Amino acid sequence: MDIKIWLDNIHEHVCCPVCTTRFTNPKQLPCLHSFCLHCLQRIQQTSGIRDTISCPECRRKFRIPGNGNLNAFPTNFRINSLLDALPVTECKMSGIKCGSCEKTSAESTYCFTCCSFWCDDCLPLHNRIKIFKEHHVLALKDFRDEDFENILKQPAFCGKHEKKECELFCQVCKISICNVCTLTDHEGHAKNALEDAAEKRKKRITAAIE
Repeated sequence: MDIKIWLDNIHEHVCCPVCTTRFTNPKQLPCLHSFCLHCLQRIQQTSGIRDTISCPECRRKFRIPGNGNLNAFPTNFRINSLLDALPVTECKMSGIKCGSCEKTSAESTYCFTCCSFWCDDCLPLHNRIKIFKEHHVLALKDFRDEDFENILKQPAFCGKHEKKECELFCQVCKISICNVCTLTDHEGHAKNALEDAAEKRKKRITAAIE
């Protein structure tokens, strides 16, 4: 599908089936269905059962890891990537909020390194910072198809430690984690590189399909 046509239909992929609004902290159940964390928490409270939850879509029941902590379910990074791309598709209608001053403007620039938008007033400040000199920035009006695709391919960030990139896979908890996580919740757990874990999963899926 053409990237522009796909972006025009992006809204149908970023809404939670439970609350029917845009995902907030999307969590993925083992059945691969995703829901807002707060929606799952409301379902858990309504059921009165702490250690298991029933998927609102397929009705399969799953044990909740981490002593009933729904936040232990993996974050759906694919949906988060779509949410990151969504403001770009809406800029002509409502403008984009600057990641620095939060002013809304249709004339914005995106920094692929910071993974955030900058208005025309704040962009000179960004460019004056020495460590930002090598950052890749591009005005929205100059975006090409491959630039939209690059936003969707941005690295996954840890849901617990802001702006920390997930680089490892915990083999015990079966989730993606950042380097800070290895020293806290996942200390002593067996881990491997995220790319290696992804490649193994791909082979298992391919084998299952075949």
